[in-house]
Amino acid sequence: MRNRQLNTLLRPELAQAGGFQKNLIIGNRIPRDYFVTTGFGESDITVHAGSYHLALKSAGIEMANIMTYSSILPKIANEVPKPWQITHGAVVESIRSIFQAQRTQK
Repeated sequence: MRNRQLNTLLRPELAQAGGFQKNLIIGNRIPRDYFVTTGFGESDITVHAGSYHLALKSAGIEMANIMTYSSILPKIANEVPKPWQITHGAVVESIRSIFQAQRTQK
Protein backbone atom coordinates (compact mmCIF):
# COMPACT_ATOMS: atom_id res chain seq x y z
CA MET A 1 0.00 0.00 0.00
CA ARG A 2 1.36 3.39 -0.88
CA ASN A 3 2.28 5.84 1.91
CA ARG A 4 -0.49 8.29 0.98
CA GLN A 5 -3.15 5.58 1.15
CA LEU A 6 -1.76 4.27 4.44
CA ASN A 7 -1.68 7.77 5.95
CA THR A 8 -5.29 8.30 4.86
CA LEU A 9 -6.33 5.09 6.62
CA LEU A 10 -4.40 5.82 9.81
CA ARG A 11 -5.12 9.56 9.90
CA PRO A 12 -8.30 10.36 7.96
CA GLU A 13 -7.96 14.09 8.67
CA LEU A 14 -5.00 14.13 6.26
CA ALA A 15 -7.33 13.25 3.41
CA GLN A 16 -9.00 16.66 3.68
CA ALA A 17 -7.74 19.55 1.56
CA GLY A 18 -5.15 17.52 -0.32
CA GLY A 19 -3.34 16.22 2.76
CA PHE A 20 -3.75 19.29 4.98
CA GLN A 21 -6.53 20.31 7.28
CA LYS A 22 -8.25 23.49 6.18
CA ASN A 23 -7.71 25.06 9.60
CA LEU A 24 -4.00 24.25 9.78
CA ILE A 25 -1.97 27.25 10.92
CA ILE A 26 1.73 27.37 10.15
CA GLY A 27 4.01 29.63 12.19
CA ASN A 28 4.81 30.38 15.81
CA ARG A 29 2.52 28.73 18.34
CA ILE A 30 0.39 31.39 19.99
CA PRO A 31 -1.98 30.52 22.83
CA ARG A 32 -5.51 31.40 21.79
CA ASP A 33 -7.53 29.91 24.66
CA TYR A 34 -6.62 29.15 28.27
CA PHE A 35 -8.25 28.03 31.49
CA VAL A 36 -7.31 28.71 35.09
CA THR A 37 -7.15 26.08 37.80
CA THR A 38 -5.54 25.87 41.22
CA GLY A 39 -4.41 23.07 43.46
CA PHE A 40 -2.20 22.30 46.40
CA GLY A 41 -0.48 19.28 47.85
CA GLU A 42 1.48 18.35 50.91
CA SER A 43 3.28 15.08 51.39
CA ASP A 44 6.06 13.49 53.40
CA ILE A 45 7.25 11.85 50.19
CA THR A 46 9.63 13.80 47.94
CA VAL A 47 8.34 17.11 46.61
CA HIS A 48 7.94 16.00 42.99
CA ALA A 49 6.49 12.54 43.56
CA GLY A 50 4.31 13.46 46.50
CA SER A 51 3.31 17.09 46.88
CA TYR A 52 3.46 17.89 43.15
CA HIS A 53 1.19 14.99 42.17
CA LEU A 54 -1.28 15.87 44.93
CA ALA A 55 -1.32 19.49 43.74
CA LEU A 56 -2.03 18.36 40.17
CA LYS A 57 -4.80 16.07 41.44
CA SER A 58 -6.30 18.91 43.49
CA ALA A 59 -6.25 21.09 40.35
CA GLY A 60 -7.92 18.32 38.31
CA ILE A 61 -5.10 17.87 35.79
CA GLU A 62 -3.18 14.92 37.25
CA MET A 63 -3.93 12.69 34.24
CA ALA A 64 -2.13 14.98 31.79
CA ASN A 65 1.47 15.53 30.76
CA ILE A 66 2.33 19.05 31.91
CA MET A 67 4.52 21.24 29.69
CA THR A 68 5.64 24.44 31.41
CA TYR A 69 6.22 27.73 29.62
CA SER A 70 7.20 31.23 30.72
CA SER A 71 4.61 33.58 32.19
CA ILE A 72 3.56 35.36 29.01
CA LEU A 73 0.06 35.22 27.53
CA PRO A 74 -0.68 37.26 24.41
CA LYS A 75 -3.33 39.95 24.38
CA ILE A 76 -5.53 37.87 22.05
CA ALA A 77 -5.73 34.93 24.49
CA ASN A 78 -9.26 34.16 25.62
CA GLU A 79 -10.11 32.62 29.02
CA VAL A 80 -12.43 29.61 28.69
CA PRO A 81 -14.00 27.36 31.35
CA LYS A 82 -11.87 24.43 32.53
CA PRO A 83 -12.71 21.35 30.42
CA TRP A 84 -14.85 18.87 32.32
CA GLN A 85 -12.67 16.05 31.01
CA ILE A 86 -9.06 15.88 29.88
CA THR A 87 -7.96 12.77 27.99
CA HIS A 88 -5.56 10.63 30.03
CA GLY A 89 -2.04 11.27 28.72
CA ALA A 90 -2.94 14.48 26.86
CA VAL A 91 -0.42 17.30 26.78
CA VAL A 92 -1.44 20.34 28.83
CA GLU A 93 0.71 23.39 28.23
CA SER A 94 0.88 25.48 31.38
CA ILE A 95 2.06 28.68 32.89
CA ARG A 96 2.26 27.92 36.57
CA SER A 97 3.39 29.36 39.84
CA ILE A 98 4.71 27.34 42.74
CA PHE A 99 4.66 28.33 46.36
CA GLN A 100 6.74 26.17 48.66
CA ALA A 101 5.96 26.79 52.31
CA GLN A 102 8.72 26.22 54.80
CA ARG A 103 7.92 23.41 57.17
CA THR A 104 8.30 24.21 60.83
CA GLN A 105 10.00 21.75 63.11
CA LYS A 106 8.01 20.76 66.20
